[in-house]
Amino acid sequence: MKGRIFTCNPLVQTVGPGLRFHIVLQGCTLTCHHCTIPGSWNYFGGTEVTIDELLSQIEPHLESYRSSGGGITISGGEPMLQAPFVIELFKQCHSRWSLHTVLDTAGFSLLDFTKPLLTVTDLLIFNLKTFDEQKHIELTGHSNQSMLYFAETAAEIGVPIHVKHVIIPGLTDDENELRSIGQWIAQIRTFEKLIIESYDPNCVMRWNELGLISPLHAHHPSSPKQNALAEQIIQDAINQSLQT
Repeated sequence: MKGRIFTCNPLVQTVGPGLRFHIVLQGCTLTCHHCTIPGSWNYFGGTEVTIDELLSQIEPHLESYRSSGGGITISGGEPMLQAPFVIELFKQCHSRWSLHTVLDTAGFSLLDFTKPLLTVTDLLIFNLKTFDEQKHIELTGHSNQSMLYFAETAAEIGVPIHVKHVIIPGLTDDENELRSIGQWIAQIRTFEKLIIESYDPNCVMRWNELGLISPLHAHHPSSPKQNALAEQIIQDAINQSLQT
């Protein structure tokens, strides 16, 4: 089986626990304003690889993954667009090496493959762009309803979930919006961790390199103080929801 990748890196520490083999898949139908790799959008770009080719790159680093509690992480682009490829790769990593698998996604899913993929996923990093549906359409070009359903399905199956939210001042840091995120998270029974990040201003340059004008060209990244405040608002909303 073949897939298309944008990049891969054998030793990464920022996309799940421990050291990880990180694959960024090619292809995405979202057009997120804060996307740092718009070059990954075109499904027919990138490099074509086979499952066996990737497994041969993973195998030399198995000891590093095992000793650090790491494994393999697949992100994108949007990995759900190549769900059969991801399912088979995760299956192989499990059967050959019992390797921990992480799916880093916005959950823009092909419904036929949602449950088969989630059953071979050990950890879901769910990228929640924004909770308000209309704002989500403005920010990404698509509704978030199927994406929220994807995360809710993962929780029903029992997949541990880390929720990641990127702070873009003036766009994704409204207090009511953050509270709504917290209230939704409180319903996710397998939720384990909240990840708050600043948007990467390098996205503007990368859009420009492709002849695109980034909608965020006049925006500045959030400060650590702003991120901490956003995290506190979400966490307070989680706690309050769980107490009622």
